[in-house]
Amino acid sequence: MNRQLTISQVQPFVRLCHYLSLTPASYYAVVKAYDHRLFFAAEGTGSILVDAVTYTLQQGDLLLCQAGTAYQLLPSEKELKLIALNFDFTLNHSQIITPIPPDPLKSFRMEKVIESVYFSEPVLWNQPLYAEKMHAIAPYLTQLMEEYTTRRIFYEEKSTALLQLVLSMLARSITVCSSSAKGKAAEDVIAYIQEHYEEPIQNQRIGEQLCFHPNYLNRLMIEHTGVSLHQYLLNYRLTKAIDLLQTTEHTIGEIALMVGFGDINHFSKYFKKKYGICPSRFLRN
Repeated sequence: MNRQLTISQVQPFVRLCHYLSLTPASYYAVVKAYDHRLFFAAEGTGSILVDAVTYTLQQGDLLLCQAGTAYQLLPSEKELKLIALNFDFTLNHSQIITPIPPDPLKSFRMEKVIESVYFSEPVLWNQPLYAEKMHAIAPYLTQLMEEYTTRRIFYEEKSTALLQLVLSMLARSITVCSSSAKGKAAEDVIAYIQEHYEEPIQNQRIGEQLCFHPNYLNRLMIEHTGVSLHQYLLNYRLTKAIDLLQTTEHTIGEIALMVGFGDINHFSKYFKKKYGICPSRFLRN
């Protein structure tokens, strides 16, 4: 039975991290793995067959597939250098430290799969996932390779943290493409709020300044951040308020006005609703 997960519950265990090179002389059979696989194109161009679909990878591209997925590494005219990971999405089976090779289709046993998971969020992780131009994760995978290879003290914990960061960056990328026009608009909203949060701004004003209908921007912010435009503004104001409460001598009333709340009562009520405690708890002693 598949265990249901969300991205916030992922604590990956790295069982193997190594380089693979695909060349014209390379030959690999069609296989299925007993743990999950991640392939990142570090250099060159080449192809991988996954569930009868051929994916062509260029530098910066990534391919992720869950345990039990049929795949084949194909010969490459131009050498493809891959960073390849065998991993679990959780630490539940971290006692299995020995890398487990995949099996050919005829000898694969599904009951021996180490971890079966189903993602309620992001649902795209329940199928082979191909992501282009993920260059931003390359430094973290390189660090992960170095940690796994040198195995200095606490390398397991750091490997988990690095892969968790990589997977969160991947989840964000497939959820909201920051290079798209919609992603650019959402980033413009965030930048505007960061610059004008102290002012009495509302959705209507933000829409006018950025030449979008406020309802469109509201839907955009829910998609991009998980909260409405108004909630994002209030939450950002609270974040700035906590900084001021802990680092200045201003009163709570002064800080409420400084971060854009109309009065101390509104500020205190929303602060307690958000954090469960009064803002006075954050005041410098």
